[in-house]
Amino acid sequence: MRALACERAAGGTAILWATQRIEELPGFAERVTVLDRGSVRFAGSVTALVAVAGEQRHVLRFGSGWGRRREELAIALGGTGVLEPVQGGDADHAVLALAPGAELGAAIAALHAAGAEILSCRDERPAVERAFLALTGERAA
Repeated sequence: MRALACERAAGGTAILWATQRIEELPGFAERVTVLDRGSVRFAGSVTALVAVAGEQRHVLRFGSGWGRRREELAIALGGTGVLEPVQGGDADHAVLALAPGAELGAAIAALHAAGAEILSCRDERPAVERAFLALTGERAA
Protein backbone atom coordinates (compact mmCIF):
# COMPACT_ATOMS: atom_id res chain seq x y z
CA MET A 1 0.00 0.00 0.00
CA ARG A 2 2.77 2.38 0.90
CA ALA A 3 4.54 1.89 -2.46
CA LEU A 4 1.25 2.46 -4.29
CA ALA A 5 0.58 5.64 -2.29
CA CYS A 6 4.07 6.95 -3.08
CA GLU A 7 3.64 6.11 -6.77
CA ARG A 8 0.31 7.94 -6.96
CA ALA A 9 1.66 10.94 -5.02
CA ALA A 10 4.58 11.19 -7.46
CA GLY A 11 2.00 11.39 -10.23
CA GLY A 12 0.30 14.36 -8.59
CA THR A 13 -2.48 12.63 -6.65
CA ALA A 14 -3.16 13.97 -3.17
CA ILE A 15 -2.89 11.16 -0.61
CA LEU A 16 -4.48 11.18 2.84
CA TRP A 17 -2.77 8.63 5.08
CA ALA A 18 -4.19 8.11 8.55
CA THR A 19 -1.96 6.30 11.03
CA GLN A 20 -1.22 5.86 14.68
CA ARG A 21 2.32 4.77 13.83
CA ILE A 22 4.03 8.15 13.89
CA GLU A 23 7.48 6.63 13.42
CA GLU A 24 6.60 6.03 9.75
CA LEU A 25 6.18 9.77 8.98
CA PRO A 26 9.78 10.88 8.28
CA GLY A 27 10.71 10.01 4.72
CA PHE A 28 7.09 9.35 3.77
CA ALA A 29 4.84 12.30 4.55
CA GLU A 30 5.39 15.88 3.44
CA ARG A 31 2.80 17.40 5.73
CA VAL A 32 1.24 16.09 8.91
CA THR A 33 -1.73 16.94 11.08
CA VAL A 34 -1.79 15.78 14.70
CA LEU A 35 -5.28 15.24 16.10
CA ASP A 36 -5.89 14.85 19.81
CA ARG A 37 -9.35 14.24 21.27
CA GLY A 38 -11.02 15.80 18.23
CA SER A 39 -8.81 18.91 18.08
CA VAL A 40 -6.00 19.78 15.69
CA ARG A 41 -2.84 20.15 17.78
CA PHE A 42 -0.44 20.64 14.89
CA ALA A 43 -0.55 21.05 11.11
CA GLY A 44 2.59 21.54 9.06
CA SER A 45 5.67 19.87 7.65
CA VAL A 46 7.34 16.87 9.25
CA THR A 47 10.42 19.07 9.78
CA ALA A 48 8.32 21.60 11.71
CA LEU A 49 6.80 18.77 13.75
CA VAL A 50 10.24 17.46 14.68
CA ALA A 51 11.21 21.00 15.80
CA VAL A 52 8.49 20.75 18.46
CA ALA A 53 10.22 17.70 19.94
CA GLY A 54 12.42 19.61 22.35
CA GLU A 55 15.72 18.36 23.69
CA GLN A 56 17.53 15.51 22.04
CA ARG A 57 18.15 12.55 24.33
CA HIS A 58 20.33 9.57 23.48
CA VAL A 59 21.01 6.36 25.38
CA LEU A 60 24.72 5.62 25.51
CA ARG A 61 26.20 2.23 26.38
CA PHE A 62 29.62 2.55 27.95
CA GLY A 63 32.44 0.08 28.44
CA SER A 64 33.20 -1.10 31.95
CA GLY A 65 34.31 1.30 34.66
CA TRP A 66 32.80 4.46 33.25
CA GLY A 67 30.60 4.98 36.33
CA ARG A 68 33.63 5.74 38.50
CA ARG A 69 34.50 8.58 36.13
CA ARG A 70 31.01 10.08 35.91
CA GLU A 71 32.01 13.50 37.32
CA GLU A 72 35.04 13.71 35.05
CA LEU A 73 32.91 12.90 32.01
CA ALA A 74 30.30 15.47 33.04
CA ILE A 75 33.03 18.12 33.12
CA ALA A 76 34.35 16.94 29.73
CA LEU A 77 30.89 17.47 28.18
CA GLY A 78 31.08 21.15 29.07
CA GLY A 79 28.03 22.90 27.68
CA THR A 80 27.16 20.22 25.12
CA GLY A 81 24.98 18.12 27.40
CA VAL A 82 24.35 16.29 30.63
CA LEU A 83 24.67 12.60 31.52
CA GLU A 84 21.74 11.19 33.46
CA PRO A 85 21.21 7.75 34.95
CA VAL A 86 18.96 5.32 33.07
CA GLN A 87 15.70 4.33 34.74
CA GLY A 88 16.14 0.97 36.40
CA GLY A 89 19.73 1.68 37.40
CA ASP A 90 21.48 -0.05 34.47
CA ALA A 91 25.16 0.54 35.28
CA ASP A 92 26.40 0.26 31.67
CA HIS A 93 24.03 2.87 30.23
CA ALA A 94 23.36 6.58 30.65
CA VAL A 95 21.12 9.12 28.95
CA LEU A 96 22.87 12.01 27.23
CA ALA A 97 20.55 15.04 27.18
CA LEU A 98 21.98 17.46 24.63
CA ALA A 99 21.98 21.18 25.35
CA PRO A 100 19.95 23.35 22.92
CA GLY A 101 21.92 23.78 19.70
CA ALA A 102 24.52 21.18 20.67
CA GLU A 103 25.44 18.45 18.21
CA LEU A 104 25.59 14.80 19.14
CA GLY A 105 28.97 14.38 17.41
CA ALA A 106 30.55 17.11 19.54
CA ALA A 107 29.29 15.52 22.77
CA ILE A 108 30.46 12.04 21.74
CA ALA A 109 33.87 13.46 20.74
CA ALA A 110 34.20 15.20 24.12
CA LEU A 111 33.39 11.99 25.98
CA HIS A 112 35.80 10.00 23.80
CA ALA A 113 38.57 12.57 24.33
CA ALA A 114 38.04 12.16 28.08
CA GLY A 115 38.67 8.42 27.71
CA ALA A 116 35.10 7.10 27.71
CA GLU A 117 34.57 3.88 25.78
CA ILE A 118 31.20 4.32 24.03
CA LEU A 119 29.91 1.02 22.68
CA SER A 120 26.59 2.22 21.28
CA CYS A 121 24.32 5.23 20.95
CA ARG A 122 20.62 5.38 20.08
CA ASP A 123 17.80 7.89 20.29
CA GLU A 124 16.00 7.54 23.59
CA ARG A 125 12.78 8.19 21.70
CA PRO A 126 12.39 9.19 18.03
CA ALA A 127 11.89 12.93 17.46
CA VAL A 128 8.42 12.54 15.93
CA GLU A 129 7.31 10.60 19.00
CA ARG A 130 8.76 13.25 21.36
CA ALA A 131 6.92 15.93 19.35
CA PHE A 132 3.64 14.02 19.55
CA LEU A 133 4.01 13.62 23.31
CA ALA A 134 4.86 17.32 23.69
CA LEU A 135 1.80 18.34 21.66
CA THR A 136 -0.70 16.03 23.29
CA GLY A 137 0.63 16.00 26.84
CA GLU A 138 0.61 12.20 26.78
CA ARG A 139 3.03 10.31 28.95
CA ALA A 140 5.21 7.58 27.52
CA ALA A 141 4.10 4.06 28.28
